[in-house]
Amino acid sequence: MSEVQTTLGGVLGVALAASLLVAPATATAQSVISGEASYRERIALPPEAVFEAILEDVSRMDVSATTLGTVRVEGAKTPIRFEIPYDPAKIDERMSYSVRGRILVGDRLMFTTDQVYPVLTRGAGTEVELLLVRVRGPRPAAAAPLQGTRWKLVRVGDLVIEVSDPERQPHLILQAEPAQLGGYGGCNRLSGGYELEGDRLRFGALATTMRACVDGMDIEAAFHAALEKVRSFTIEGQRLDLLDGAGTAVAHLEASLAP
Repeated sequence: MSEVQTTLGGVLGVALAASLLVAPATATAQSVISGEASYRERIALPPEAVFEAILEDVSRMDVSATTLGTVRVEGAKTPIRFEIPYDPAKIDERMSYSVRGRILVGDRLMFTTDQVYPVLTRGAGTEVELLLVRVRGPRPAAAAPLQGTRWKLVRVGDLVIEVSDPERQPHLILQAEPAQLGGYGGCNRLSGGYELEGDRLRFGALATTMRACVDGMDIEAAFHAALEKVRSFTIEGQRLDLLDGAGTAVAHLEASLAP
């Protein structure tokens, strides 16, 4: 009889130990919402972009949504696949839940969802596809046209241009027909031709006057060297960047009025 009791005791001990092992796992069991996020714009995200997906209880319209789970994806690239862990014990079939997504670059919100994406209850499942929309900032000022604008030189390479006399401000003016440029390098007048196709820009040989100046010759030499390297350009508002073949800015100019 004692042998039977010993065997029974051993079995009960094993069962108790097993239950103790299983109980904590059950208490902390988690499920996941699986999803994919994308946007329609054909632009690449910067390396520092961070994607966030948030599972929320949106049952009550008169209070802020309650967060039940989040996930962050750093260095996000679309399409962005994600999984949000959550505790199923906190889900009430009578309530409503949704997933919200956004993309941040530093503190700036770049993309976000603009509609509700339901999950878990009321016929919704545990998979979701988010379509993010671009967050628009204040409407930028109209971009100055490349041709016909007086572009004053504000920086060439690492050299910041500071000229007290407006009449001695280095600048360029690109004439459309024929494709000719005129300007001032800091000491001498300059002129020449250029080739323009889309955002591609290349300057031909420049002709200059032959003055020698006490001041401005270093700026002029750097300006001419930069113009020889130009292969493309970008304009943002009133700013013109001249780029070399590798896409590096060799000169920065700003739209200005004639002095």
